Amino acid sequence: MLLRRGVSGRGAVLIDPALLPGFLNQAFAGMNALFDQHGFPEHDLGAMSMGLVALVAPSEE
Repeated sequence: MLLRRGVSGRGAVLIDPALLPGFLNQAFAGMNALFDQHGFPEHDLGAMSMGLVALVAPSEE
């Protein structure tokens, strides 16, 4: 399971770092296949990919 409850018991959810690479590989492969199959613009694929990255690894800005 990619997500697990935090230790604090306050409802925090943590991403299991050991499972993250496999999840990202599947997610990006699926997005690439979908965009290729339907001929969606490459620019939109890049935006979706960056959105996924921002979701799992937010910047510290």
